[in-house]
Amino acid sequence: MDVLLKKASLYSLLKVQDSALYYLEKTVETAKKSNNTDILNRANTNLGMLLNQIGRPIEALEHYKKHYQFAYALPNTKPNLTRRIIANYNIGLSFFKLEEIDSARNYLREGIKIANQIEKHSAIAKLNGLLSEVNFSVGEDWEDQLFLAYQASMQTKDSIGLLKANLTAAEFYQASGDTQKAITFLEKAKLLIKKTPKNYSLWLNFHKLSANSFKYSKNYKESLQHLEDYLYKKEKLDSLTQTNAISIYNERLKIYEKDLENSKLLIKHKQKINDLTILSAVLGFLILISLSFFFIKYKLIGLNRKLFKINRLNENSLDTVNDKISKENRILYNKIQQKVDKEKLYLQHDINLSTLAKLVNSNSNYVSEAINLFTNTNFSTFINKKRIAHAKIKIVEQNKKQILDYDDIAEISGFNSKSHFYRVFKQLSGLTPKQYLDFSKES
Repeated sequence: MDVLLKKASLYSLLKVQDSALYYLEKTVETAKKSNNTDILNRANTNLGMLLNQIGRPIEALEHYKKHYQFAYALPNTKPNLTRRIIANYNIGLSFFKLEEIDSARNYLREGIKIANQIEKHSAIAKLNGLLSEVNFSVGEDWEDQLFLAYQASMQTKDSIGLLKANLTAAEFYQASGDTQKAITFLEKAKLLIKKTPKNYSLWLNFHKLSANSFKYSKNYKESLQHLEDYLYKKEKLDSLTQTNAISIYNERLKIYEKDLENSKLLIKHKQKINDLTILSAVLGFLILISLSFFFIKYKLIGLNRKLFKINRLNENSLDTVNDKISKENRILYNKIQQKVDKEKLYLQHDINLSTLAKLVNSNSNYVSEAINLFTNTNFSTFINKKRIAHAKIKIVEQNKKQILDYDDIAEISGFNSKSHFYRVFKQLSGLTPKQYLDFSKES
């Protein structure tokens, strides 16, 4: 059962939810048969978490209720009271996802009551934070619960908890139309977020809220800066996601290779059994042995052919992954970057993948693969990003000289038409050229 739980955790980590669900359900089934209540309830909790993650809260609730019943049947020790806190939180979250607000509140308040009783401040912060979100969703008072969550995080000096509380307050005040209070809490969040340089999700939320709040307060300089920071962090996160996807693919490949190795051993074991069967039959059934031999031989040839094909597919998959992280790809990408930037190839209207490949003494497929791997974009987007960066500089320069002409800017930035320039500018920067200029004037 421990092995089944570990397999479920591994597949959940590798984002293979179907396999994770299979092993968790297998754990529940086995634990029931052996009457192992501890593992049964661990499996039920993990099943509830996974089902909630993949958008199946009704099924999640069923498993959480089983854990809830188990926790309340135990003696009133501190570890068991902690289990009850977790059970109440999980059921409250599931009811919130199902939009059953009164039920969600009841379980969350019960969890808060127990957490206060044993002075578990981390749980108090988490439960009150979720309760404030529940109240906000139906337009009721949320400030008291969020303040209690903030105080509990202060008790444990939990900087992440304090940061989330400030961001939540800023989001709720912004949604309520109180921009000034939103900015006040964003300023507090700004002091805390520097302690989490690699938490891109929190940074994205911070910059998005800041851009909107400063925009509503007509501080366009700050708004534009946060918008640029948001786009930069988003690009970083996309790049990390791509890298993680390759790592996960490699890990999954290792698991499949192990399964393949086990299959080979199983086939060899079957071959030995077949050979022994043939040898034992030789003594009395010579004709039958001959027929059996040819039949088994034919089957083994078919199995070996299948095994060969699987190996070839496996090798091709490994080659593809290794190519993506090879030294040659890195060298080629650096060469592409230097060529494009030094000679400003992106300003040429007719630059294409084939031309660039010739200029770096490579071919189109390798160049396309290198660009995709290191920028997570295709050749067209790679070139257009550089064109838009050039266009932004020209917009500001021409405006200062009072000779602003968007047709001219589109032309000198490498675009074939003004309409194509506008479309790409909006797509990559989130603003039209005129909106960008307005922000620049305010700055």
